[in-house]
Amino acid sequence: MDIDAFVTAHRATWDRLDHLVKHRKSLSGAEVDELVDLYQRVSTHLSIVRSSSADAMLAGRLSALVARARSAVTGAHAPAWRELARFATVSFPVVAYRARWWWLTTAVVFLAVSWVMGAWIAGDPQVQAAIAGPEEIKRLVEHDFADYYSENPAASFAGRVWINNAWVSAQVIVYAVFLGLPIPYVLWQNAANVAVSGGLMASRGKLDIFFGLITPHGLLELTAVFLAAAVGMRLGWTVIDPGPRRRAEALAEQGRAVMSVALGLVVVLFASGLIEAFVTPSGLPTWARIGIGVLAEAVFIAYVLVFGRRAARRDETGDIEHAPDVAPSA
Repeated sequence: MDIDAFVTAHRATWDRLDHLVKHRKSLSGAEVDELVDLYQRVSTHLSIVRSSSADAMLAGRLSALVARARSAVTGAHAPAWRELARFATVSFPVVAYRARWWWLTTAVVFLAVSWVMGAWIAGDPQVQAAIAGPEEIKRLVEHDFADYYSENPAASFAGRVWINNAWVSAQVIVYAVFLGLPIPYVLWQNAANVAVSGGLMASRGKLDIFFGLITPHGLLELTAVFLAAAVGMRLGWTVIDPGPRRRAEALAEQGRAVMSVALGLVVVLFASGLIEAFVTPSGLPTWARIGIGVLAEAVFIAYVLVFGRRAARRDETGDIEHAPDVAPSA
């Protein structure tokens, strides 16, 4: 098929349909009939393009136009509460569930690197000296590490923590655009930060304080970072290995799934921030603070497993309903 001739022959039809969709609230009876007729004709054009052309940009444009026209023809969108319920029970958990092996691998590698590096720092005075002077280490171990969680009002601290953690996760997700290649470096930086603090605390016999303070919020916080990294790297891998689908289709689907995770993690990191601000520095016994962190982590994991597995069995992917085959283009 000569794609240029096809576009020239039908561009006026597409532009007319686009105009009618944009002004659908003020159409006359005849224009409504015309809208329905053009919707059917452009749907046929889309089928022809999909079967006869490899022009992903044109297919994306027509997919978006047909989707908008379908909405205008069939009525209003689903109520907001329904979309929100689908997101909470299908879109977010199923994406997290389908990325579970990427997620688990990321967590294992991160924790292994942190543990090995932390043990190296704790056992080598020369490495400790290269990191900071004796007085700085003493101040960190005896005051600064614990004071960090209580030196600001809890509400203000919760907001700062939420923004910081959301930024780290957003960075990881944005790096998916670069095939996920920068993501291991971001994880390495965070693993090094954890290892330095843990190693210095362990070198002075304060490892119990370290875990007592970092565990309540750290479980959920790191889980969110691991999940963001997992879907980001999975998106990059989709470009390399799209499977049985066309690369454009696979990339569009996985890209929309990444956005679902980005939105879902806003809530997860908000919960982590609340724990870090109100539970970690509280006067509760250490076992109680850790117990709250473990409970929050268990609830999140159970949520993903229950709702994610259920959605996956229905062949849900976390993509939007009636999604176009490729990313829409103007």
